[in-house]
Amino acid sequence: MPIRKFRPTSPGRRGATGFTFQELTKKAPEKNLTVSKSRTDGRSGGKISIRHRGGGAKRLIRIIDFKREKLGVPGKITALEYDPGRSARIALVVYADGDKRYMLAPDGMKVGDGVLFYHSSTDPMAVAGIAEVSSAPHADPTQFDAASEFHDPKSKKDAPTWMMVDIRFVEEFKHPVTLAELKKTKGLEKMVLTQRGSRLSVQPVRPEEWQIIVALGRKG
Repeated sequence: MPIRKFRPTSPGRRGATGFTFQELTKKAPEKNLTVSKSRTDGRSGGKISIRHRGGGAKRLIRIIDFKREKLGVPGKITALEYDPGRSARIALVVYADGDKRYMLAPDGMKVGDGVLFYHSSTDPMAVAGIAEVSSAPHADPTQFDAASEFHDPKSKKDAPTWMMVDIRFVEEFKHPVTLAELKKTKGLEKMVLTQRGSRLSVQPVRPEEWQIIVALGRKG
């Protein structure tokens, strides 16, 4: 989710940030995947029983598919939407049988996206090649496996904590692009990986940065 900085027009506004919402592809939610939230509005039997409580805005609750029970049915992410009830974006998945469901969307990731796989535990550290996201996000099965080092006893199958995507190998670079090379290459000055203190395991790459790195890796 791209973040924008607000102008410091007041002390409270200084340093404030917010989302740009530019990644959203659809505004209106699917009607059959929402339920309206009823409110009492401070009234009982039509008479005011609690003073100073307004009706509030109309709310539509998006129904999220946390169980992910459609196994073996291919699905495609067709839209990325805003959900006023949560900080994460939601993705509309249309399955091959025509069924539609909402799921939580990993930040900026979708099927078909390119992935640069980066070796961070080698000397020197380097971008070694290209992979591709090959599945929609789904629950990480290791969180439910008591024998796994990644087991999370608090995570439930009907509301998993940890999500993952599958990736497939595409290409190995003839020339691994080292971190030192990335830092001195023109056009990569603002790349997240080259910034001081950057430690995220999954980081965004802009299209122009992608083209520069792929060109360097294919030099041979």
